[in-house]
Amino acid sequence: MASLRLPVRAFELGGKTYQLVLNMNVFADLQEAHDGNLLEVLDSKNEIRAALEILAAMLNEANDVSGDPERFTARTLGRALGVGRTAPVRELIRSMLTQALAPDEEGTEKPESADEEDEKN
Repeated sequence: MASLRLPVRAFELGGKTYQLVLNMNVFADLQEAHDGNLLEVLDSKNEIRAALEILAAMLNEANDVSGDPERFTARTLGRALGVGRTAPVRELIRSMLTQALAPDEEGTEKPESADEEDEKN
């Protein structure tokens, strides 16, 4: 069973450090931007655009929490980050997604397949 661990990572942009979190508000913003299709954001064919959109949603969430009115878009981040930071941003997001959606290591059993359940009965 997957649990939402809410990984938090510090991220520097424009001389300011943001505390990025991958939470339900971020997922909801991304889903709304894609007409309800959250998986569209995670499509590997558009990995750079997806990374910029996810980062923008996380930065906007950080600003909401801190009360900062500044808002980011994928386009403004593309300009601010430049090509050199694209790969590290994609890796940061990939690791946060993996951690947030990975199964619990302790205390949670792996879901059984239908075949395993039938064998028990």
